[in-house]
Amino acid sequence: MKDSVELLKKYNAVLLCIRDNEISHFHLKSVKNFITYLNEINDITLKTKIATDLYSYLDLLETNSYSRDDSKVLFEQYIYPIGKIYERTLNFSIKIKLWIMLGWIIPVWLVSKFIFKSAYLGILLVLLILLIYHDSILKNMTSKVYGFNY
Repeated sequence: MKDSVELLKKYNAVLLCIRDNEISHFHLKSVKNFITYLNEINDITLKTKIATDLYSYLDLLETNSYSRDDSKVLFEQYIYPIGKIYERTLNFSIKIKLWIMLGWIIPVWLVSKFIFKSAYLGILLVLLILLIYHDSILKNMTSKVYGFNY
């Protein structure tokens, strides 16, 4: 089984291969958080699977060149499933970025205003989205987060 030290060495090697502006595209902060908390997982089989998957992911990044579009596929194949395991076992949460939240607020308000003819419903829905985002901010104050482009 790959341990946290080996994974951290591999992680650092990958950091040398990837430009600073690409770090978020390959979810390396999420990977770092996974490595940091790996030893808190008690189930040896699960820990071994996660360590193997993380090592494979880092190996792919180190030995291949990927586009930003490829990072979406890699996120779905590696980061998201591992993140779900961390959610269940260590109370991780997914990080939601402000620009994503704003991307939801504007269409929700427009739809409610023009389709449902109610600006009040739109305001209520926007407030609900902001409340969800506020909850996400509180969760993000901890390091137990992962996410797309994080």
